[in-house]
Parts: sequence; structure tokens; C-alpha cells
Amino acid sequence: MFFSIFPKIVLTFFFVKLYFYLFIFDLRFFSILFLICGLFSIFIGILNAMYQYKIKRFLAYSSIVNVGFILVAFSTMTFDGFFSGLYFVFCYLFSISLIFFILINIRKYNLKEFYSLFDFSSLNSANSLILLFICFIFLSFAGIPPLIGFFGKFFIFFSLLNSYNYLILFILFVLSVISSFYYLRVIRFIYFTKIFEFNYYYYLNLNYMFYIIFYFNILFFLFFDFFGEFFYFTLISTFF
Repeated sequence: MFFSIFPKIVLTFFFVKLYFYLFIFDLRFFSILFLICGLFSIFIGILNAMYQYKIKRFLAYSSIVNVGFILVAFSTMTFDGFFSGLYFVFCYLFSISLIFFILINIRKYNLKEFYSLFDFSSLNSANSLILLFICFIFLSFAGIPPLIGFFGKFFIFFSLLNSYNYLILFILFVLSVISSFYYLRVIRFIYFTKIFEFNYYYYLNLNYMFYIIFYFNILFFLFFDFFGEFFYFTLISTFF
């Protein structure tokens, strides 16, 4: 959980600060560099994530795709692009934290570790509530509205639209649609793959932080309606 979240946060803020000291002297070169690295990251991550069945490898290639989205947002070299990149990191942090919350609690209270995506289907007849949580999280990764993952990708698309990068916007939109399929494939594994081994999983004692993050993930569109403008100008005034 630590190595999946915090390096991305550090590198993201490092890029934003480095912009004012190095990138600003040659915006065109670094914009093209970020764009190429971002598109290759998305393409390579999607290509490899489609064939992964191990949970950790799947999340690793998924994180490569998400970093690609951040780099494409930074390639615009605009305030909207940097805001959408920071915002996407914020959304990714919430979603990936929920996945690790569930995996850690299953290992702690049931003495079992899930290695494969197929293992989630064993919860189908044991703990349907936790299974519903997992489905919502992967739907958020896929960018299904009104979950938080949708707004993360929406602002990246919006920043590309404001900078008149219509071709890049179209390519990124197509890649985003393709990436949503392997997240939906996980839900297919959960509900339509039968594992004959039956294990009863006790009620997972998820702490209050899990429920706060989960409901924040679902109801984020209400939060953004009330505090979106304040959140935007707070980031702008803090980093720019």
C-alpha cells in the first residue's frame, strides 16, 4: 500500500515544483516529452494489465496506466493541466487505499491472502457486502460516474480540451475506454466465476476510515458541487 501510493504523490509534487525551475525554459520540449512518456505508459500498462490475473501485478500495471494519465495532464503545461494531474493523484489515492484495506483485513481476520483476481469470487457466497464494496472500487477505477474515478479522468479531458489538444484528447479517450474493460473484467470474475472451494469469511472488522473513504468515493459529486471551487483555488494558491 505504501509503495503503491506515496512514490506517486512525491513524484507528482516534485514535477510541479520542478516546472518553475527547469521546464519553464523550454516548455515545448518537456511538453512533448511528457506527452510521449504518458501515452507509452498508458499503452504499455493497458497491454500488460489485460493478461494479468495476479492481484498485485494487476494493480502494478494499473498504476502504470494511471501515471500515464498524470503525465499527459502535465504535458499541457497549464494551470488546468497541473490541477487535473494533482486531482487525479488524489482520486487514485482514495481508490487504491480501499483495495488494500480489504485485502489486509481479509488476511488479518480470516488468515487467508488473496493472490488471484479469481479469489474474489469466493466472497460471492460468503460476504456479499464486502463484494459489493469491491465492485464499486473497480467501477471507480474504470471511470464510471458518479464515482470519484470519473471526475479524475474528466478533469484531465477538460484540461486537454482547454488547451485545444483535440487529437490527444481523442486518443486518450479511446485508451480510457479500452482500460475500463479490464476493470469490468474483474467484476465478471467476481460474479460469474465459480470456485468450488467454499470458505466462510467472518465479518471483516473494517475500521471507520474505510467507510469514510468509501462513502466519500461514492458521494464525491456532492462534495465537488459544494467545495469544488474552493478546492481548485486552494491548490492554485498553494503551488502556483
